[in-house]
Amino acid sequence: MLFLILLITPLLVFAQLPSEYRLLLDYMSKRDASIGYKILREYPEVVFRDDLRLLLAQDELKAGRRQSASRLLMDVNPRSLRNDLSGEYVKLWKELGLDPKVGFLKSPVLFREFIPNMKLSPEEALSASEELFRRRYYREVVLLLEGTDFQRVCYMLGMSLKSLRENDRAFEVFQRCEDDRAKVELAIMQYERGQRAEVEGTLSSIRDRNLLSDALFRLGRLNIHRGGFHEAIDYLVRMEPSYRRDFNLGLSYYAIGDYTKAFENFINSTRNAQSRDEVSAGNFWAYKSALLLGREDAGEYLIKASNGTGFYHAIASSMLGLPVASRAMRVVMEDESFPKTARIIRAIREAGFPEYARLEAFRRFGDISSSDVIAISRFDPHLAIRLAVRKYGYGSFVYNAVAF
Repeated sequence: MLFLILLITPLLVFAQLPSEYRLLLDYMSKRDASIGYKILREYPEVVFRDDLRLLLAQDELKAGRRQSASRLLMDVNPRSLRNDLSGEYVKLWKELGLDPKVGFLKSPVLFREFIPNMKLSPEEALSASEELFRRRYYREVVLLLEGTDFQRVCYMLGMSLKSLRENDRAFEVFQRCEDDRAKVELAIMQYERGQRAEVEGTLSSIRDRNLLSDALFRLGRLNIHRGGFHEAIDYLVRMEPSYRRDFNLGLSYYAIGDYTKAFENFINSTRNAQSRDEVSAGNFWAYKSALLLGREDAGEYLIKASNGTGFYHAIASSMLGLPVASRAMRVVMEDESFPKTARIIRAIREAGFPEYARLEAFRRFGDISSSDVIAISRFDPHLAIRLAVRKYGYGSFVYNAVAF
C-alpha cells in the first residue's frame, strides 16, 4: 500500500503541473531547442521566459548560429534571470562579442567590471550609479561618478564615500554640495564631530521642510540612543507635526520622568498615525504613562493597543490574555474557496522550480484566496507572508494567521 502511494503521488503532482512547465521539463531533459521555442511562442508571458531565452542562446551558439544566439540574448531582461544564471549571461555576452556598454546599461551590476573603460553621458552615469548604490557597490559608484558634474552627483558620491567609511572625503563632498539631502548628512556628521554651532548653520540652510524634519528627527534619535533626552527634545519639538515626532517626544519625556507630557505626546501620536501598527504603539505607551500617573482610564489604552496590529498589538493582547491569531484562523476556515492555486504552486515547486513557483504565485495573484495563502504557508511560509501582506494587508486576519 505504501509503495502504491509513493508511486501515485508524483503522478498527481505532475497532473497539477501547468502545461508550460511540463514542456520545460521536457526541454531540460532533451535540450531540444524546438521545444524551447514552442514555449516562447505559445506562452509568451511565462515567468521563466528570460531564463529560457538564455538557455536557447547557449544552444544556438553551440550549434554555430551566432546571429540567432545574439538576437536571443539581446531580448533577455537580465534583472529577471535566476541568480545562478547571471554569470552565464555575462559569459555568453562576452563570447558573442556584444557591446559591453549596452550590457552595462541593461545591468550595471552584472557588467560593473567594464566601468573603467566606459564612456557614459551624465544621465547614464547617474542612472547606473543609483542601481549600483542600491546594491551596495559603493566603490563602483565612486569610480563612476568622480569627474562628472559635481553638483548633479554630489549627494550620491558623498553617500558612497560615507558607506565606504571614507568619512573625511565624504564630509568634504557634503560641505561643497548644494543638495538639501547632502546638507542633512552634513548636519549629522557635524554633530558627531562636536561642531554644534555649525550644525545650526547647516540646518538653517535646508530649504525643504520635510528634509529639515528628517534632519531634526535623526538628531533627536541620535540623542535618545545616547541617553541625551533633554537635547533630543530640543531637536524633536522643532519638527513638523507627525507621528514620529510625537511618539519620540513621548519616549523622551517618559525617560526623564515627565509622564504628563509623555502621555500627551503619545495620545497626539495616535492622532497623527498612518497605520494601525503606529496606533497600537502610541496607545501602548499612553497606557504605560497613564498607569504611572495613576489614571483610572489607563486600562482603556491597553485595550485600544490590542485592537491594532504589529508588535505592540501582540504585547497588549498577551497582557490581556487574548489570542493573537484565533480570529484570523476562523475567517480563513470559513472561506469556501478551494485552494486550487496553492496546488499548482506546490506542483511547480515540487517539479524542481521553487523560484518559478514564487513568481507564478504573484502572476496568478488575482486567483489567490485566503485558503490558498494558508495552504502555501505549509510549504513556503515566506511566500505566504508576502502574499498575505500584498492581498490582505499587514496586520490583517490572514496575515496574522500565517505570520504568528
